[in-house]
Amino acid sequence: MPARIALLACTDAMDLDTDGPFLFPALDAAGLEYDVVAWDDPKAKWASYTKVILRATWDYFTRLDEFRAVLEHITSQTELLNPLEVVEWNVDKRYVTELRQASLPVVDTAFVSHLMPPTELLNALTRIGRWRCVEVVVKPTVSAGSNDTYRLDAGDGSAIAKAVQSIVDSDRVAMVQPYLAGVDSYGERGCVYFNGSFDHAFAKAALLLPGAQSVDGLFVPEEIEPADLSVEERAAADAVNSWLTDRFGPLLYARIDLVPGVGGPQVLEVELIEPSFFFDSDPSSATRFVELLGTGSGVTGDR
Repeated sequence: MPARIALLACTDAMDLDTDGPFLFPALDAAGLEYDVVAWDDPKAKWASYTKVILRATWDYFTRLDEFRAVLEHITSQTELLNPLEVVEWNVDKRYVTELRQASLPVVDTAFVSHLMPPTELLNALTRIGRWRCVEVVVKPTVSAGSNDTYRLDAGDGSAIAKAVQSIVDSDRVAMVQPYLAGVDSYGERGCVYFNGSFDHAFAKAALLLPGAQSVDGLFVPEEIEPADLSVEERAAADAVNSWLTDRFGPLLYARIDLVPGVGGPQVLEVELIEPSFFFDSDPSSATRFVELLGTGSGVTGDR
């Protein structure tokens, strides 16, 4: 069966945002047949595709059970990339606990799943004091695009408790992290890996303003520039990628986001579901990505 690819998106991002203008020409140049398909399209014929690749499914967190059911159905019909096992692991940011247990440099995190009894909230507030940070970030463990994210004064326990409550009251788990001040001047570094190997990196300017994050659309607009990683950043990202490869096998794609910590770069997030690759930061990267799709080599997620 000739290669036929479905690029999975949501109805408000069928152009794949900034990645589309680079990915679509690269696919055309390679002679690969593809469609952009809304993940919730009831008419989609998944068995007609040789691969279904998760791309701009940025509204999935609002209908998580439905999203999971669709991915399970796709997996029964054809190859899903990244695989369902990887999606299930990555969809909830409590995965950072596993990374920390593996001695990887992860940003400190406390989780609050309920308010009564208030043990978890009190523990989070105690840990904030130990972090000696000026501000904290409160957000759901399942979300995307900086939705429902708060940047708050670390000393304002009332505001932190209120933000946590707004998340927990909607049957979600809240996570609390120190806001690392270096992000305001240095930004984040995104490290993109294809088929288990480093491909390119980019710089992302600070996103969060103090207070509650108001998102107009699917995500907060991002300022992206090309970037070269420091030796320490590359080592941190490679260590996480190595752990992921040991856990899941080589993945078609992975994005590891780093922020500057006092003792060196720290992992803020590992994105294995629907990360933007920001091909515009290295235009030839789109061609390299498409070459993997054409060969089919090493992109099944098998060990």
